[in-house]
Amino acid sequence: MNTAPLSEIVRIVSGATPKTGTSEFWDGDVLWATPSDLSKLEGPYIDKTLRSLTAAGVRSCAATVLPSGSVLLSSRAPIGHVAINTVPMATNQGFKSLVPGPDIDAKYLYYWLKSQTNYLQSLGNGATFKELSTKTTEKIRIPLPTLPEQRRVAAILDSADALRAKRRRLLTHLEALELSIFDDMFGESSGKRRVDMSELVSVVTKGTTPTTVGLKFTDSGVPFLRAQNLLRGTVGFSEKDLHIGQDTHHQLRRSWVLPRDLLISIAGTIGRVSLVPPDAPVMNCNQAVAILRLVEPNIGPWLRAWLNTNDALSQVGASAVTATISNLSLGQIRKLKVPHVPKTDIESFVQKSHCLDNAKTLIANSIALDNSLFASLQSRAFRGEPFN
Repeated sequence: MNTAPLSEIVRIVSGATPKTGTSEFWDGDVLWATPSDLSKLEGPYIDKTLRSLTAAGVRSCAATVLPSGSVLLSSRAPIGHVAINTVPMATNQGFKSLVPGPDIDAKYLYYWLKSQTNYLQSLGNGATFKELSTKTTEKIRIPLPTLPEQRRVAAILDSADALRAKRRRLLTHLEALELSIFDDMFGESSGKRRVDMSELVSVVTKGTTPTTVGLKFTDSGVPFLRAQNLLRGTVGFSEKDLHIGQDTHHQLRRSWVLPRDLLISIAGTIGRVSLVPPDAPVMNCNQAVAILRLVEPNIGPWLRAWLNTNDALSQVGASAVTATISNLSLGQIRKLKVPHVPKTDIESFVQKSHCLDNAKTLIANSIALDNSLFASLQSRAFRGEPFN
């Protein structure tokens, strides 16, 4: 298949930021994207941003208003977020946006860039943080079939991606259903008798990053969890994640993660609460993960659900929507006031939760298969192999 450097098929546009202390530059009619805006997207398109500029703000710096249908590519912090804008917008300096020329389809370019995240990140340079330069971006070569073939590839990938999105939405609905069931059963319990979290747990601890104490990660061995591994109420881990050796694991004994432990992310974003599956191996974790070992492990699903309620989030000063605070201390966790409810009610909820967990597992497995098939489809398409 023919290839072409991006410099020949797109116009590359860098972004900029006006002076943040000048009020006349902000809150105008010009949308202004940051990499954070792209990180929250569920699909390929972006049509709103958290902040906006005035016309004076755009004129005050090197920002350019991109036409609709441009492909936004984050070039630092991190490299590799991609989106297509459906309305004109500017970006900050963390982008190398691509305005397609007549020989490249925006959606085809979007999917190719999405498939090349690791490659794009490997091209980054910089001592403090990696950044993709304009010169490097210009030299990136992309497979370039005919325009009709590009559109056919994009349409097939669109259909496959839509199926993945439907499954993700179903998983989100099941998670919302669990909280709805919890609220129906225990919503009126918030004003009744409470107990400190410390009465429900035998251990509250957190982990350590091995490299901060002179130890190393390994290519295989004991799974090492970070906040990003706390996914959808359980633990998501793959061979591509971090590992430590047995010797390091034994030296970091206080942060052993055991089956049926409750995990909470305690740095940055705290809205991640996960229950370790009963058949999981013994693992370890870093300092962004708190470990709660329950006196009665059977209440784990109930406590996991409560920790995601407005009641729990409000106690640590977090927003019920974003759950974003700077950090959550182990002392705060121990002092959380947990509603005291009848044991039979907890058991009833746990039974319902187990049914939902089984359904979520089936859907999560389907999503994993979808992702694998989608990656295979992308690989074949961009190698020029025939596919339908």
